[in-house]
Formats: sequence, structure tokens, C-alpha cells
Amino acid sequence: MKKLICTVAALCAVLLLFGAQFSRSAGDDIQVKLNGDPVTLSRCPERHYGEAYEQLYVPLLSFCEMMGAKTVIWDPDTETAIGVFRDFAIDASADDCYLTANGRCLYTGGGHVALSDDLMVPADVLCRALDARCRYEETTHTLFVTAGTGRITAGSEYYPEEDLFWLASIIYAEAGTESMTGKIAVGNVVMNRVKCTGFPDTIYGVIFDRNGGVQFEPVLNGTVYNSPTEECFTAAKLAMDGASPVGECLFFSSIWDCWAAETRTYYMTIGRHYFFL
Repeated sequence: MKKLICTVAALCAVLLLFGAQFSRSAGDDIQVKLNGDPVTLSRCPERHYGEAYEQLYVPLLSFCEMMGAKTVIWDPDTETAIGVFRDFAIDASADDCYLTANGRCLYTGGGHVALSDDLMVPADVLCRALDARCRYEETTHTLFVTAGTGRITAGSEYYPEEDLFWLASIIYAEAGTESMTGKIAVGNVVMNRVKCTGFPDTIYGVIFDRNGGVQFEPVLNGTVYNSPTEECFTAAKLAMDGASPVGECLFFSSIWDCWAAETRTYYMTIGRHYFFL
């Protein structure tokens, strides 16, 4: 019975993660205003629906032009969009679940939608990359955008080097062969523990915590000391920047018959890992 429940829950989790790719509707009547003034994008914003959320998507390159980009580039071979500003750039690819901006990695959840010459991405994430604010007014079908400083704080300032290294290391040791979402999920659990009373309040402290025994097997077998891949560093940045594909989970295991399955609430499965609250 446990296996059946687990399988059904896992299927629901997959739909939750990727529902926006299969269930979306155009919002051709949605208008855009920048600092109170009407503007026109190359494509109207679209609502993208998931099982538990709704996001408003906008064309990345056109939006960047609206916000002052000096150059915009579309690579049709890789379906990558790049908006180049005076001293930083924003880029995203169709196959990724994130965009990069000023050395930061920002999670876009439901992914991106490739057009013939641009990429549709979540408006709120793009605004965050530009240190702007946005809100959607349902009654007037208007997306209001308010400009800020023009760019997000640089990654070199935002991600402490030691924290980034150790988070990438535990991600590599625990989920090196998992999907990007699976990698982020492991980082998500570590970050949740850092914020949770009862666990150490640093990334290093959480990883090497021995309260009640070694918490992570790679610490015991030494694989936590292996050099992480670039993808694991990206996953670590995403987790440190708030990506939370497993919500408030504090535990995970590669086997179902474990302590957490008996004592904690099951949340979802990603790849070979079960996650628990």
C-alpha cells in the first residue's frame, strides 16, 4: 500500500512541477504599464497555470528592451535569449528552469516557452533580475511595472564563497546524477535546515551536523570532499536564491524504508529521492 501511495503522490508531484508547460492560456488583453505609462511588448503577457500557482509570462528580449537593454540577442540553435545592459546581462534558455542575471541564478519554476525569436519567462522573476517591481491588476487586466536600480545585487556579493562551495559539494555528493530539479531539491532541504530552529544556522554546520548522528551519508563516506560540477554550483546558487521545489522539507532519503518515512510527513519524490517535511 505504501508503494501505491508513494507512486500516486509522485505522479501528482510531477504534475505540480511541470503543469505550467501543459496548461496555459493566452492573455491577449493584458496591458503593460512602466512607471505608469503604457508600453507595448512584442507579445502580450500570457497567464501560465500550474496545479497550485499562476504566473504571468512576458517575452524576455522585448521586456529587456523596454527596461533599457543596449543589445538583445536570440540564438535559434540553442533557443537562448540574452539581454545586454550597460554592465551586466540577463540570459535564459528554453531547456532551463532558471535565468541568470549579474552572476545570480533565479528559479523560474515552470520553465520557459520558446517563440520564433524570443523566450517567454515569468514577469516577476525578470523584474527581480532588474531590481524592479511588478503587480498584476485583474480588474483592469494590467501588468504594472515599477523600475528600481536596474539590476539585482551581483552574485559575487550575494553568495558567500564558502557557503556556495559546501552547498555545491553536498548537492554533488547526494544528487550529482539527478536532474537539475533534483539537485536544487537537495540544496532546498539544506537551506530549510539553516533557517529552522533545532539545526545549525550555517550551511557548513548543517552539512557536518552530528546531533543524533551524522546527518548526510557523504560526510561519513567522504564523497562530500569531491569537487562539484558547474551544474551543482548552479543548483546551489538557485537554492541560496530561494528556489524551493520541495517547499519546507527538512529530510530526504534514497530509500523508502527509512526513519523519515515512519516519523515525518511524505511530501514528494524527485528522481531517486523521497522528500519529507
